[in-house]
Formats: sequence, C-alpha cells, structure tokens
Amino acid sequence: MRPAFAVAMIFVFSSASAYAQQPSFAVLVIVHGHVWTVDPRNARAQAVAIRDGHIVAVGSDREIAKWVGPATKRIDAQGKSVLPGFIDAHVHFSSGGGEISSAHLRDANTPQEFARRIGEQAKLLPKGEWMLGGTWDHELWGGTPLPAHDWVDALTPDTPVFLSRYGRTHGRGQCSRFTPSGRHSRDRRSSWGHHRSR
Repeated sequence: MRPAFAVAMIFVFSSASAYAQQPSFAVLVIVHGHVWTVDPRNARAQAVAIRDGHIVAVGSDREIAKWVGPATKRIDAQGKSVLPGFIDAHVHFSSGGGEISSAHLRDANTPQEFARRIGEQAKLLPKGEWMLGGTWDHELWGGTPLPAHDWVDALTPDTPVFLSRYGRTHGRGQCSRFTPSGRHSRDRRSSWGHHRSR
C-alpha cells in the first residue's frame, strides 16, 4: 500500500468516526425563556431543545447551545413563559359527560325525530329523573317551529325535561310535579318553558 494512500484512508476513517460521534442537532431550540419543566427537582430553565418531535434537552441557554446546528430553527422567547404542551379539546367535563348519556338531538332534523329521540331516552331513565342536555338545533328543520311541550308530553309522563339548544342560546323544558296526594300531574302553567340567554 502506498504511504500517501494509507494516510488518505486513515483520514477518511477518522473523519467518519468523528462524524459518527457527533451528537445529532436539534430541529428546534427555544432560548431566553422562563421554562416550566414540571420537574420538582429542576422546576425552571431557560431553554429547550427538540428533535424528532420530542424534547431532548432542557437547561440554560449555554447548555442548549450545543444542540444548535446549521439547520436548527431558533426561537427567542424574550423572557416569556414556555410551558409543556396542552391539548385543549374545550370539553366541559361535567356537562359534556352528562350529554353523552342524554338524548342526542344535535342532528335531529325534523320535529318528529326530535320528539322520537326524547321518548326513547325517557324509557332509559328512572321515574322522576331529569333529562338534560340535548343540544338541539331547530335550524335543521328550517328554524320554525321551536320545540313545544305538546311534542313530548305524552312521551315523558314521568320525566322532567330541560334541553338546551346547540350553543346554549335557548333552552326548552317541561316539569312534572307530584300532588300532595302523591298522584302525578302535569303543571301546564310551567310546561315546556322557554329560556333564552343574552
């Protein structure tokens, strides 16, 4: 083997070895921030390095600088807070959970279908238990008429009902009562009352 060729090969292999030992750079770094780490042992930091969709390092600006390569995107937080990712589906857990087990009226596109679904839901409820939720939308059947108590009275003889419109701008409800003798009767004066939020 010629000496010059041997030297060249040593250079190539040593370069490749050095390259293999070089840590991969981050795709993104965020610096100059107030980072909340959610780690009680090291709750605050200045900077974050991100690669392959994961946080790979958290520390000071100086510590994170070693993750910066030629193609690394750099965001200067300018002293602002940096928080872990939050996924906000904007679910109101109590009311959202209740609606899962209530009448599903969101796509009821006729008054008849609206009433049918309420009647079916009433069969699933114990006597006297309120039916809530609904999220009906009268625009699906042209905007008029609005729901009326006589659509559901015969279907919910033992079920008090209050159902909100999609978007919570309107509500419709009818309430049953028990007479002092224990007999069940409908209070027509308050049946299928109307609530409209401003």
